[in-house]
Amino acid sequence: MKSFVLGVAVTLGALSIGSAAFADCLDNATKAIEAKGITDWNRDKQPPVLEKVYMVQDVQTGYRAWFHVARCEREGGQVVVNMQTSCQVTDIWTKGNCDPTVEQALSQ
Repeated sequence: MKSFVLGVAVTLGALSIGSAAFADCLDNATKAIEAKGITDWNRDKQPPVLEKVYMVQDVQTGYRAWFHVARCEREGGQVVVNMQTSCQVTDIWTKGNCDPTVEQALSQ
């Protein structure tokens, strides 16, 4: 019985660490786009989505955050932030049709 309880405690601890890392990555992504001047992302109706990125054989290689931005609302455009598993931002790009001012802000 003790080993079962210990196993549950270890599993719950691992889940909380994963959740904290997930939140840290979303925070880093938010700071990265806001540092580029992209502050018109939709906080209420469509909050950003953070997903794990996997390569072959289910090896996690990083995270990707998707932001709905007011200047990218035509045709479902979004601002996308790629990150390493450490949550370090590696790239910020757009998907879909965004206003040229968004592209310009991201290129600086």
